[in-house]
Amino acid sequence: MKLKDKVAVITGGSSGIGKATAQLFANEGSKVAIVAGKNIAAVQGIAETIHSAGGEALALMTDISDETQVKQMLRQALEKYGRIDILVNAAGIIGTRETIDKIEKKDWDHVFDVDVTGTFLCIKHCIPIMSNQGKGAIVNFASVAGFKASLISPSLSAAKGAIIALTKSLALAYAPSNIRINCISPGTIDTPMARNFFVEGRTQKEAEELTKQFLLRHPVGRFGTDNEVARGVLYLASEDSSFVTGINLIIDGGLSL
Repeated sequence: MKLKDKVAVITGGSSGIGKATAQLFANEGSKVAIVAGKNIAAVQGIAETIHSAGGEALALMTDISDETQVKQMLRQALEKYGRIDILVNAAGIIGTRETIDKIEKKDWDHVFDVDVTGTFLCIKHCIPIMSNQGKGAIVNFASVAGFKASLISPSLSAAKGAIIALTKSLALAYAPSNIRINCISPGTIDTPMARNFFVEGRTQKEAEELTKQFLLRHPVGRFGTDNEVARGVLYLASEDSSFVTGINLIIDGGLSL
């Protein structure tokens, strides 16, 4: 087992990549604190499944854009398991698809509150814990849209670009503390969030056409799966990547080529 006796906190754990990561980590021997932004029932169900398989899991609900809630969430994980070895910042939203001249400031701010500020707050309050332990691994989530031109959402592109820059800066700052900080940039992954993006506010024909357009952008001819990305997270969180920090691991089926 690659994560035997490790403790991981995983935000965005109620579905998609976060859920797949929590399940994979548990299978690899990690105790997991699975964090949902809204759907506590979903993470409770995931935790129960992990318990049934002989693993250990804690279900938590936290608005990661709220500093008080983030501190409480990490404190609960620490009180339950005694340490935090891994932080996976998988929570994120796409935001509005409007062009830049039509985006409301509140909608722009909401994307940055969740995607960037949420990541910042989780790292801010996890770093002292890992520093005291003398070791840690943090995996952030960016996107191909963060470094390649994209028409998905201007706020998403800006936020994910910020995550890539933040990852590199913090990796350099905390390498002497033996804390490795990396990020992952997925292409289009077949998750509930992606499926909702294709259909929300569109006719069936429009949704089918958009899905086809996105498929054609991936040279491998298909979208990725949440499990494929979760295996990338496992690599960056485990000792398999013990000499790796500050990278942006691209898992995109060739989309960025």
